[in-house]
Amino acid sequence: DWTLCEVNQLPDEVYALPCYVGLDYASTRDITAIAFVFVDLSADRLYVKVDMRMPKSAALTYQDDYNIPYEDWQKANYIQLVPKKTLEGIEEKKAIAQTIIDASKRYQIQRVCYDKTGTDQIINDLIESGLTVEPINWSAYGIGSATKSLQARIIEQSITVEKNDCLAWQARTVEVVADKAGAIIPNKAGLSEVSKDHWKKIDGIAAILYAMARALQHGLQKEIEEPISKWSGRIFIAGK
Repeated sequence: DWTLCEVNQLPDEVYALPCYVGLDYASTRDITAIAFVFVDLSADRLYVKVDMRMPKSAALTYQDDYNIPYEDWQKANYIQLVPKKTLEGIEEKKAIAQTIIDASKRYQIQRVCYDKTGTDQIINDLIESGLTVEPINWSAYGIGSATKSLQARIIEQSITVEKNDCLAWQARTVEVVADKAGAIIPNKAGLSEVSKDHWKKIDGIAAILYAMARALQHGLQKEIEEPISKWSGRIFIAGK
């Protein structure tokens, strides 16, 4: 249960741990998410907090049409609603990059992992700041192990997530697709703008998976090797 992994605030000592950043950028109708995943090798535990932002016009449309409480989430500091129609302007992209650069002054960032779509300006700014960056493919090869590991850690409660109701809502909407070998990834294609489920969002989860794809290589004990071919449908459960 996702909610059993939540805490109101991560302990201060977490911020001295190695940190991997996942960036899932969206310019118009989706959420841009920045996940910070901290690795505690001694306890074999991950700590997670996620920064999210979205064009306010898109959020209000989803709120009116599907009763998704984006304004309440903004008031609780779970998401930032940007007063622009898109986040594809230079100013908006620089603000996203600056969020990560500022965090690097407080956190021990090892690597920024990202989806390449539309992120050139952001990544250039990160590189100029001295951060190490790496693109991650949205595929079984890129995030398959991270997807299995995240599910296992939620079940075992070996991951601690800073409370964010917008993120918990996304966790409830995640569904996976599996190949014949049992490799699984969340079904992002099923949430495209032309699908009936386009109002569902999993961008915060995607950002966590990008970061975990490299955090798992930091020497953690739990590596999920066996295929889980029986999985289908929703895999992250934040409450019934």
